[in-house]
Formats: sequence, C-alpha cells, structure tokens
Amino acid sequence: MRFVIFLWVSFFSLPSFSALDHITEAELALMHSLYQAQDRQISKTNLKARLLENQFLLSHARKLNLSLLDRHAPVGFDNTYHVRRYIRSMLLHKFPQLTHTSQKPLPVSLSGEELKSLLGPYPNNGQYTEQQRQKWRQVSLSKQPKLTLDDILASQSMQGRFSLHEGDTRLLNKDVEDFVSFHQLKNKAAPLLAKQKLSLTRLNLLALGELLRPSIQAYLGVKSQLHGERSDYVDNIRSHVSDQEIAQFYATHKNEFKYLQHISAFAAIFENQKDAIAIYDNANKNKIQQMFLKRGLRNHFSTSDNTQQLVQISRHHPEKWLAQVAFNNQLEELSRPIRTPQGQWVLIYTDKPSYAYHAKNSETVRYRALQHITRRKAKTAYAHLFNQWLLSANTKT
Repeated sequence: MRFVIFLWVSFFSLPSFSALDHITEAELALMHSLYQAQDRQISKTNLKARLLENQFLLSHARKLNLSLLDRHAPVGFDNTYHVRRYIRSMLLHKFPQLTHTSQKPLPVSLSGEELKSLLGPYPNNGQYTEQQRQKWRQVSLSKQPKLTLDDILASQSMQGRFSLHEGDTRLLNKDVEDFVSFHQLKNKAAPLLAKQKLSLTRLNLLALGELLRPSIQAYLGVKSQLHGERSDYVDNIRSHVSDQEIAQFYATHKNEFKYLQHISAFAAIFENQKDAIAIYDNANKNKIQQMFLKRGLRNHFSTSDNTQQLVQISRHHPEKWLAQVAFNNQLEELSRPIRTPQGQWVLIYTDKPSYAYHAKNSETVRYRALQHITRRKAKTAYAHLFNQWLLSANTKT
C-alpha cells in the first residue's frame, strides 16, 4: 500500500515526516509549468524522475539526521525562509489572481531601543541560550498568524540577526510582513489548490527537495562541494580506498599523469616596451634563434652573462616567475611583450619539450586517484541507496 502520513504544518514550519513516495499528475503538471516559466527546459518524464529522486534525498538525509535539513548554510537563512519564497513563487505562478491581495500588517510596536534592550548584545559564538529563546517566545508580533520574536530570529540569516540586535525595526517589520502575507496567500490558495488536487503540505516537500538537492548530493559525494570541502560521509569512503586501488588506478590512467618536465627556453628582457615591441614585430617565426644571435640578446635563463642560445629549464628554475611564463607559453612561438614584476618587458621563446610521468607514490597521483575513486564509490553507493529506497517504498514511477 502506498501512503504518506501527513501532519498539520504551520505556515512557517517544515514537515516533520520523511518524504513523498510518489509524484501526482497534478504536482508534475504544476512543477513542469513552473520550470517552463523559469526557462528551464526538461521533459515531464525527466522532471518526474528528478522530483522523485529529490524525495529520496530528503528521506536519506532524514535517516542521517543531517543538520542541513534545517539550515543548509550555517550563516544563511533557515530552510523555512527559502521554502516560503519558493512556495510563494509557485502559488502566484499557478494563481496569478492572488497577486497583490494580501493586507499589510500594522507596524510592530517596538522602537529600535526597545528591540536592542530585548535582544541584548549579539553573542560572540552566534548561539542563543534556551533561556533567551524562551524569553523571546513571549514577545508576540502577530496573533493571526501566531508569530513571536523567536520565530523571526530563528529564520533570519546571521547578518539579519546581527542587524536586529542593533535595533533594526525596519528589518523586523519587513520580516513580519513577509510571514503574515505568506499566511494570507496560503489561506487564499488553499481552496484553489484543493480543486486542483494539490496540497500545501506536499508542495512544501517538493520545494524543499528542489532547494536541498545540491547540498545533499554534495554531502553524499556525487556532486562537488564548494571550496573543495568534504563531508564526513565522503571522508569515510575516502578513508577506505586502499593502496592497491590507487596503484590500479595509476596503471589504468598513467597517461593522465604525464607532465611537461623540461623545455628549451629563451628570455630576452628589455628596459622599455618600445624596444620589446620592435623585436617582436620584426621577428621571423622560422628564424627566432638566429634573430636572438643577430641582435646580441642575452638569455636570462642562462647563468652565463653572454649566453645567446636556448637553455633547458624545469619549473624549478631559479628565475621562478620567468619559468612559469615560459611553461605557459605556446611551444615554438615567440610570446608578445610581457611586463615583469620589476617593470621591465620580456619576450619568451620555447621549444624542444620533454615529458615525464608523476611517480606512482607521488602526492599528485595519490590526490587525483583518491578524488576519482572516492567519487566513483560514492556514485555506486548512491545508486544502490536510491534503488533500495525505490524498492522499499514500492514507489510509483
């Protein structure tokens, strides 16, 4: 039997149950229409699969008790804030006649000084005590819907909370208006949704699934996290990658570890840009080395003052800046004049590359192998978990 237990959800709370186990035709039609309005092209079949996968992600995140179900960015707004915005867009898209129908609530009867006194200084660690929160729960900001100062603080971003502690009553009034207007919109939309065989409870979960999809997938290792961070889940997979697996990856992908080891290079330095441009403009691509000799230009990669021949260099050459430019230069091409950190101008020419392979036990090999193998194992585990969820839920597809 396919079923989902629904609990009453307040206008600013997210569902406490796990996830949907199927997507109805009415929900699919609404979401597809919303996608099209946002110029996001996707077939209904693929969208249904995506929405169902989102619900799997919510269900698994609930099993893992992930904190991102409440707030997916520690310094950002809580998820109820983002869901409200998503649902508001969804409802006004579906029922444009509800636009501009909400009534603006009366301003909060708190001055900036009173607000600062109530909240006190912003805590250094950004955390509130239960005693503080209990106090703020007694400060009513709206009776219909019921809304307290604690509700506002819980939903706000770190920057917003800091502003409220500074007595920003304009922000406070804006937040109250947002809560109240959403409540009014929700109530007006409820009978219209019922006629379309839609419910706000289920739409909340569809919205939450869309919003948290990237974060949960990143946690599970199938998408990259920002700044190269890894979740404890991914770290656990990574810690079980064996040296044998790394060696096998190296043997199979050895060509990926080929790198440019040496080049023959010439660096001619000029005191002014005009001289460098003159040489560059008159250079014959087929006779670059002869031009260096004819002009009597010194190669600054050489340890000898009078060397006018190309010199073999590696990336570890003492002239680090020049070496970096040389290794980035197009082989067998004279570079355009480049300004040096000292304010001079340089022309670089390179040819005769030689290549090598990173050693099997090098940090480069280990890092890349771990990245690849961990991602592969994470994707395999993800596919298994998703399939198990589909089977255990007896999901409608």
